[in-house]
Amino acid sequence: MFKLASAARCSKLERKLRKALPAAANAALNDAPLETLEVAWAAPEAIVERAPWQYVIAADVLYEPRNVEQLLALLPQLVDKGGRATTAAPRPSRR
Repeated sequence: MFKLASAARCSKLERKLRKALPAAANAALNDAPLETLEVAWAAPEAIVERAPWQYVIAADVLYEPRNVEQLLALLPQLVDKGGRATTAAPRPSRR
């Protein structure tokens, strides 16, 4: 999950911090500031403390039904009053 507030403030969130390492390495190669955080939907205090952002982009976060309810509860805490949240769900596999 990316939180994009401005060119100067961007965070990459993952349930497991090791999954954020490729994004952090890419940001470092491009001299782009990027904060990485390990955050569980059920315990989002670390990210709520850093909120709000003008834009919140959540990608590949809706794999399980429980994630939908948790995300719906969390997004309003992350977006500022005039901000916008966008989600991108994975496509079901075609077999």
